[in-house]
Amino acid sequence: TTAATEAPPTVQDLNARGYAQWTPTSPKNTPAAWKEQVAAGYTELLRLDRDWLVITKPRIEGDVPDGDAVRRVVGTVGTSSPLYGIRAVFRNIREYYQENDDTSVDFVDFAEKAGEIESKLTDVDFLAYSTIFADPSGGAGSSKMSSAAYLEKTNVALKAMLPLYLDLLESLGIKAGTAGRL
Repeated sequence: TTAATEAPPTVQDLNARGYAQWTPTSPKNTPAAWKEQVAAGYTELLRLDRDWLVITKPRIEGDVPDGDAVRRVVGTVGTSSPLYGIRAVFRNIREYYQENDDTSVDFVDFAEKAGEIESKLTDVDFLAYSTIFADPSGGAGSSKMSSAAYLEKTNVALKAMLPLYLDLLESLGIKAGTAGRL
């Protein structure tokens, strides 16, 4: 937990902490592990939002923003993020509750919310990927197509996803206070 008086983490802090392989504490391939992974994904998105400027800071001064750092968090670069493989986790949850007639989760409502999250994750990934190539591809002089512009669009997409993800957690019976601790 980062106290309000502590300095924000450095890129080295985040690299040391942020890219270790995430694994559930619950037995793998169980509803408890899937829910744990979904909750951990939300926590990572909150961390990305909180530490946005540090995480997206160019690795080399004068370089383009680090879109791949965002993509590491959303699980499309590397395998360490709890969001890596989240689509399969969403499918497993939906199928489990549907096949077992477990009414503790409305699997139709969950499937709709999971679909929204998947779409938003794709948006964030695409926009973050675009930050990497916009300036080198000639977008540097354009205020709408520069790496900085794509980075801002990525941040807007992330912020739009957070309340939707919170709704998804609630549909699984996960309280924000237990999922969102940083």
